[in-house]
Amino acid sequence: MNVTLYNSTGEKLEEKAVASGLSDVKISSVLLHEVVIAYLANQRKGNACAKTKAEVSGGGAKPWNQKHTGRARAGSNRSPLFRKGGVVFGPKPRSYRQYLPKKKLQAALGMAVKSKIEGNELILLKDLKIEDCKTKKLQQILHKLNVKKENVLLVVKEAEKNLRLASRNIENLELIPVNFLNAYKVLWARKVIFVEDAFNQFTNKN
Repeated sequence: MNVTLYNSTGEKLEEKAVASGLSDVKISSVLLHEVVIAYLANQRKGNACAKTKAEVSGGGAKPWNQKHTGRARAGSNRSPLFRKGGVVFGPKPRSYRQYLPKKKLQAALGMAVKSKIEGNELILLKDLKIEDCKTKKLQQILHKLNVKKENVLLVVKEAEKNLRLASRNIENLELIPVNFLNAYKVLWARKVIFVEDAFNQFTNKN
């Protein structure tokens, strides 16, 4: 399995062989689905909260007499049966976090990257140097790499200040250091751009 190496002007430099640890990975859609669902669940805040009868303000006095009114018995006008009453079995703050073994997360990340290589959706870039924080210069590099207005993940070894400032105003572009890469981000992107030193670091870990 090979990946084409480009420079910042969009010229092809060479075909680079992918390390055997990554090229031999077998893609499992079941594992990828499990990891993506866990990632999305872990993004949920779980802050929804509805008040019960005991927590709603008011309702201190008995609305009417217990007997001889022709009405049903009532002890509080904050019962769930009344307007502005409490909520029965309503949501309460909770955690939606799902824990997965590190080996599963690492395996899923390798599968996601390999799927991008097989689908010709991974671009290997020789280097990426932005001398100043001009968004226009980064856009020109993306244009020369034939990257259109689509979800793009730019993976670097270290997110330098100028690069962070240059990338933050580009729509649908996300800059991420290789140490924070995960399977969901790779699958989210239509194009994944790996800077060569970041790709080497990634393949050495897998």
